[in-house]
Amino acid sequence: MLIIPIVGNISWRHPPYVTLLFILINCSVFFLFQSGEDHKMIEVYSQYFDSGLSDIEVPRYISFIENKEGASELVSEYHNLKDQEDADAPEEYAHGMDNGQTLLEVQILMAMENDSDFMNALYRGSIVPETDDAYGKWKTLRAEFDNNKESLITYRFGLVPARIKPYSFLTCIFLHGGFGHLFGNMIFLWIVGCVLEMGCGRLIYGIGYLVVGCCASLFFFLVHSSSHVPMIGASGAISGLMGALTVFYGISRIKVFFSTGFYFDYFRIPAIALLPFWIGTELFQYFRSADDQVAYMAHAGGLASGALLGMMAKTFIFQSRKTYFAEAPGDTSAVMLEEAVSRIGKLDYAGARALLMNYLALKPDNIEALGHLFNIDKHHPKETEFSESARRLLSALLKNRADAEKIWKFYAEYEKISRPVRLPADLQIRLASLFCDNDHLQDAEKLITLLIQTEQTHPNMPTTLMRLVKALDKSGAPEKAASYRKILLEKFPMSPEVRLAG
Repeated sequence: MLIIPIVGNISWRHPPYVTLLFILINCSVFFLFQSGEDHKMIEVYSQYFDSGLSDIEVPRYISFIENKEGASELVSEYHNLKDQEDADAPEEYAHGMDNGQTLLEVQILMAMENDSDFMNALYRGSIVPETDDAYGKWKTLRAEFDNNKESLITYRFGLVPARIKPYSFLTCIFLHGGFGHLFGNMIFLWIVGCVLEMGCGRLIYGIGYLVVGCCASLFFFLVHSSSHVPMIGASGAISGLMGALTVFYGISRIKVFFSTGFYFDYFRIPAIALLPFWIGTELFQYFRSADDQVAYMAHAGGLASGALLGMMAKTFIFQSRKTYFAEAPGDTSAVMLEEAVSRIGKLDYAGARALLMNYLALKPDNIEALGHLFNIDKHHPKETEFSESARRLLSALLKNRADAEKIWKFYAEYEKISRPVRLPADLQIRLASLFCDNDHLQDAEKLITLLIQTEQTHPNMPTTLMRLVKALDKSGAPEKAASYRKILLEKFPMSPEVRLAG
């Protein structure tokens, strides 16, 4: 489930420089310093197997989890693998590993590093004690492996709670695990960050972002203090911004985008109501997916700390800026259009049409609203309302210089459903001229023929006829061109176009 607030207006007279700077830093770190990280990580972990360290630790890890709840499948697969090795049976190898590790061996290593109980026992000396014959070799290889991991940006600057480095509370929020991770976070940073920067001011916003990022890291550390897996990503800091946003807007109703993956909609809700929902979602995900690699506790900590800092800032600092976060007064047209679209989705066409008519009384040339009205009225093509909504839509499209193909598609749909075409002569002339210039000559002919048959006159009729004649000549239809040239001569003998035709 996804809920995204859609609030605020970006002023390019005062660009959100700090938000752009944070995005630039995140992207620069990823592309300049983390670009080869995957390859380096494969080398480090290949060395883990190649050095023989896996031969010491993995069997002991299997013994450690032998009777652990939920580990029976992994233990069973490990023993099956060893049986296959003894029988020289074919194995499934992990992609990218340098010396042919099986996929299962890599999965076991990942499970081992995520098992805080085992890793803490390992570093305490409980797994390979000094009395163990392999102790000397293990100590050397484990120290070498840890040093190799420290050469990776993710481990050196990411937050590893069990091996904490104070600066990593901050540096981890500028690292990402892949392009998708980076891209998603930067989208949310842009959506939320711009609004807060405009409302809070650059200095307070910039400091606040760094503070809530560190708070999110701290909360993750307190919950996962024994973890040996690095936590990276800007999502904790961005969650802090989202928490602050809900507090700044308070009970003001804001527009949000809601999606479940197969359904989406827009609605308005008091901003503060989003805070418990977002925190609840993160806690639910954390307890439901205990082994997930997503830092739910960093998100929850960011939301909570952002809300707390937001309350402090709103109370003591933002007296002069509170109006930025107030609900926009007066203009309810956007809400009206949203409600109309919602009613269309519920098949309440009568209610939607009434709302659209009210909206169009305020904004008569709004293409979106006119398009919805057209689609409602086409269910009753014989009614005059359909021709009127088609007239309004086509006129607005022409007025706004819309794409010719878009105009033609709406007209073609109208012409197919409505028989006969009931549009004013001026609009027919404008459409016919447009169609002549864009190779929709058949529809241009129909419009001009209809005008002639109904004996409607228009000052631009000779010009449009001449345009059709030239278009037909150009398209390789000289006989048709001659017939319309004849009409031009007969109907408008004194027009300038006749002299040109002659």
